[in-house]
Amino acid sequence: MAKVKPKKSTFSKRNQLIVVTVVAILVVVSLAAFELNNVKKTTKKKSDQGNTNGPPETGNWIVDKEVVIEKKDLVLNGNLTIASGGKLHLQNSTLKIGSTEMTAINVSAGGELYILASSIQFDGTPTPYILKASEGSALTIDRGQIPFEVLINTSGADIEHSTITGKYAGLALGSSSNKIEYNIIKGTDSPIMDAAILLENGTKNTLAHNVLTGFGIGIELDRSNNNTIYENNISATTSTGSGGAGLQFSQSFDNEVSYNEISKGSVAVNMIGSKSNKFHHNNFLDNSKQVQDDASNKFDDGSNGNYWSDYIGFDLNKDGKGDLPYIINLNDRDNHPFMKLVPRP
Repeated sequence: MAKVKPKKSTFSKRNQLIVVTVVAILVVVSLAAFELNNVKKTTKKKSDQGNTNGPPETGNWIVDKEVVIEKKDLVLNGNLTIASGGKLHLQNSTLKIGSTEMTAINVSAGGELYILASSIQFDGTPTPYILKASEGSALTIDRGQIPFEVLINTSGADIEHSTITGKYAGLALGSSSNKIEYNIIKGTDSPIMDAAILLENGTKNTLAHNVLTGFGIGIELDRSNNNTIYENNISATTSTGSGGAGLQFSQSFDNEVSYNEISKGSVAVNMIGSKSNKFHHNNFLDNSKQVQDDASNKFDDGSNGNYWSDYIGFDLNKDGKGDLPYIINLNDRDNHPFMKLVPRP
């Protein structure tokens, strides 16, 4: 008997074709989804971090590498964070911030911020914004224009030849070995700036050659020792027109204050639980009260004292110093008061 050849199955081939087609479609769809996800991630990264040319179009700016901005006007619609390992150099530029948080600029531990001949501005009326340099960060402001409080919790910061203005606070330091020199720090309209410079728990800081005005307190030291306050011009007239305190020390010891001019305050020097501080070669001018002291401090260096605008005395030996001491209280006196204004060195 002849063998019957089986018919070729077309159903199997059709199934194979369908399976291949479906697999191909799934592969194409998967690849498209993968690419779309990558685009979203890239877009998010750019939105959050910006690039070497400046901040992102929207959102916060996170600087996590070295970025140099020079001669540009930038707009940031968010907050600025210098992350660990990040370095931002803002040179001859302007950064306008539309911040959503009080800490508009945060320099994290391990981050570095350099503001050189540049200004920070705000959209709208400034609120109590803060530029915060966290412990372990680096901060330099040279010839900067800063319209809000600068809070320094790191050591070795350098703020010089800059202008800091604000409603609520000026420069606050909670660290040591910082250099604050040749700055203008002033309060704006009411409410007044509490303190132009506040030093809290700080040692070996240098506050020199600054011009301070429009505040409640010019320089305030709180539990801060062994600091140098040198050649500052402190006009203790608040933005509301009333007199404030030029210097106020609380529980602070062994600080040296010399060659400063302190004028037009309700009190020039207010000492609260502070002793062993040394004042010499200062000019105290037209203050309602020159010194208020509940402890014992030194108001001359052993041979040179200060100039007091309300001193009534005489100089018979013509050495430029009064023959009678300037009496402050039972514990304090200037034994060598100057008869004329002390010139700057």
